[in-house]
Amino acid sequence: GSEMCIRDRPRDYIKRISVATRVFLVFALVAVIVACIGAVIYTDNQKTEMQVNDLAERRLDVLVDATNLRSEIKYITSIAYTFDNFSDVAASKPLIEDIRKAMQTSDILITRLMSEFDNETRQLQESSRSKILNALDGNNYINTTLYPFTKNYEIVASKIAENAINRILAEQNAIGVTTDKSQNKALLFSLFGMLIIVLVMIYLYWHVMRRLLLLQKNMAAFVEGREADITTSGNDEIASMGRA
Repeated sequence: GSEMCIRDRPRDYIKRISVATRVFLVFALVAVIVACIGAVIYTDNQKTEMQVNDLAERRLDVLVDATNLRSEIKYITSIAYTFDNFSDVAASKPLIEDIRKAMQTSDILITRLMSEFDNETRQLQESSRSKILNALDGNNYINTTLYPFTKNYEIVASKIAENAINRILAEQNAIGVTTDKSQNKALLFSLFGMLIIVLVMIYLYWHVMRRLLLLQKNMAAFVEGREADITTSGNDEIASMGRA
């Protein structure tokens, strides 16, 4: 007996809550759930959009830097080839200055393109760069051969540019995977929201609409003089109408 009374207390407490209050609480709960779902979906979309925009800007920067780097390295290689075939030491000095300037520009581009984790390529770049600068710093220009060094430098620089582009492509693929996950999450939340709405509709029908329809049917039968079993249990507005 006492155990059954304890079990019935929550049910009795719910029945004492007015129908209007229950309907309001149910719709408030639905509104909160829908708002939370919308906030999660909106936040994910904003985060993904920011990542896509940032990646688009960096991708453009990387492509421009890679193109400029290849152009500078080609220029260095062509000057080095001309330098190696020059016999006049004095006339070759402007070529050396051109190579130095192009090397400075390429150093800036390589610094922007190179990843901090790409240690092996960094060592190759520094080694080939040092060989070119050491050759330029030599006193006897006539016996200096630059073209093989610049050719190796071109190979390393091309690898640096290619690695930078590949990193951007890898990030693009990662964002694509993240976008797919966000879409799946949005779909899951949408299905969850629909399930909540269905449950709310079932609850409102079972605890409100069904009782009102049954009360209307029994009251019509009572007015017509037919036997009617009007439910009077409960402490809400529907039960009060039944007792009246």
